[in-house]
Amino acid sequence: MKPLVLLMLLPACLFADSKERQKQFPDIYPLVERAQSVPPEFAASTLLRVAAAPALTDKTWKKELLIDAFRFGGMSRYPMQRSIIRGHGAESSQASLTSLAYAQKLDRISLQAMAVKQMIPIDRAKAWDMFNEMQPPTVAKGSCEDLLLDNPSAYYDLIPLVIKLPARSMNAETSWMNNFVVRVQSPVELPLIMNAIGRSIVVSEQWNLLGASLAAVLDSISGDDRAFTSSLPEVQEKLALTEQMMRSWANPEPLIVAHRNYLDRHLKEPRCGENKNVPVFADASRAQFMHLMFGGASRGLSDADKNTEAWRDEFQAYFRTILDAKPQSAETEEAFFLRKGGMLTAAVTMVPTGAERDKVVVQFLAYLANENMQQANFLLWFDQLAKLADLTRSLRPADHDGFLRAVEATGHPVMSLYAMRERILVARPALVQ
Repeated sequence: MKPLVLLMLLPACLFADSKERQKQFPDIYPLVERAQSVPPEFAASTLLRVAAAPALTDKTWKKELLIDAFRFGGMSRYPMQRSIIRGHGAESSQASLTSLAYAQKLDRISLQAMAVKQMIPIDRAKAWDMFNEMQPPTVAKGSCEDLLLDNPSAYYDLIPLVIKLPARSMNAETSWMNNFVVRVQSPVELPLIMNAIGRSIVVSEQWNLLGASLAAVLDSISGDDRAFTSSLPEVQEKLALTEQMMRSWANPEPLIVAHRNYLDRHLKEPRCGENKNVPVFADASRAQFMHLMFGGASRGLSDADKNTEAWRDEFQAYFRTILDAKPQSAETEEAFFLRKGGMLTAAVTMVPTGAERDKVVVQFLAYLANENMQQANFLLWFDQLAKLADLTRSLRPADHDGFLRAVEATGHPVMSLYAMRERILVARPALVQ
């Protein structure tokens, strides 16, 4: 996205009382200013972090930041999070790494949901308006080849938080909640809507309508065995709780019958077997990695053990192999990026602390700064940067400031802003999840 376009989308948080805000918040203001020149997912994430910072005491500016974060979040190229299916050998696949990348919460629903949650204690009416502006999730029907399933949980988790925002009658609340029940189309949504109901609805009259709608939804869902199987434990648990709650105020029999039919129908439909074509990363350099890490023994080598010319020569040869790596036959761009990122991460892990590790980290950063994946799949690209930051912090926390300086020195817009916000927002305030 061109900077000019983003500039036009940030009138509130950048230009209202800008001189006064620059003076009052000299550290925070540059973060907001630079957010105009990065992809919308990262712009929204940055504005949310700034709005959550304890140092930001300007309630009006905080509200403006959340409004702009909500708008940027709506421009995310990722509609919602995606989760790996259970079993089937998928845990070691490219899909598993992709699922972990979604934990960065750069998808549209997660970003907008965080903006709404942070807005609630500031302006309840605005939070209500923002929620109603959100596009309800449309969960795609999966096939037996799919290893990832849509996960709209961030949207459904908002429902109990916003249902009480406007003052209205119980009947009005029930009617509003029922709108979400009747639009459920996938097994993965069933435990989410039942959890929302359980956290919101407590009186008898409401269960009659909602129980009937739940039964109708159960009768209508079919033809997605991946979603059915993956969500089955949560569906069974939430349906049992829902049926138990209904017994106190309404007749649960229609829901129990629909539940039984839902299970019977799906178990009789064609089932997905184990996926025999799960793409697992095969790294020909693994034997060399194991030798550098363990030296042929069962105990990992210490930094002192690695302080030999022979080990350093072997490591340099191994590292050159990583830097020169090329895609394998039929390997996709994303798969190669993840494989090479994994090898670079292994190199950072094994090399001794000090100048040698610093050199490896700098080369890893240079690779990310020039990698085309930031345009092709920003989520995967950013996840590599964030995980590298977490790794270096865990290996030697005292060197983290040096790592951030190296990140900022790349001059890359996203990487520089990432380093700035990590350094300036030292407390790393927890976003409202």
